[in-house]
Amino acid sequence: RLEQLLMSGVIDLVIDNYHFNESYIEQVVYQEEHLLLAVPRDFMINRQFSDYQIPVEQIRSQFYLQEQIPPVPLEKFSDQPFILLKQENDTRQRAMQLCRKHGFTPKIILALDQQMTSYNVTCSGMGISFISDTLVRNTYTNPKVCYYKLEGPDATRNIYFCWKNGKYKSRAMEEFLKLASSSPA
Repeated sequence: RLEQLLMSGVIDLVIDNYHFNESYIEQVVYQEEHLLLAVPRDFMINRQFSDYQIPVEQIRSQFYLQEQIPPVPLEKFSDQPFILLKQENDTRQRAMQLCRKHGFTPKIILALDQQMTSYNVTCSGMGISFISDTLVRNTYTNPKVCYYKLEGPDATRNIYFCWKNGKYKSRAMEEFLKLASSSPA
């Protein structure tokens, strides 16, 4: 839908992790983001993996991306309830790939539209979600959640600024792109 809105001129600029068709959509990388496993703190499985839990400060500083910080063995969560996004969502597709690569299909108890909503449901204690480190760095974090590093190419993606190819960029749009590209995420 965003691609249609860009092409029709209804919107001028999109910030998304979707890689649009470059023949008619121009895009530049804004930043790289990483998926994390967010688990309600009350889940008993957290006791087993306390050495893998990542403090919010390490996510915000991106220290957790260092090699010495090990990814959690995702297959150990195979019998837990998951809150995922709807099937067409990139985060859902990546989550399913990660689970398949670890030998299981997640037990999905709820499929939602927005990553923030799935995170809030995890905060309420209902199930595990896959969220981006961008969300953790830029929103209120709940102390009732444990965070875990994930590994592999499906756990990493780019966020892009996208606009219609050949479309006039207003001064405001140019300044926004310049400002956003120079500021830390």
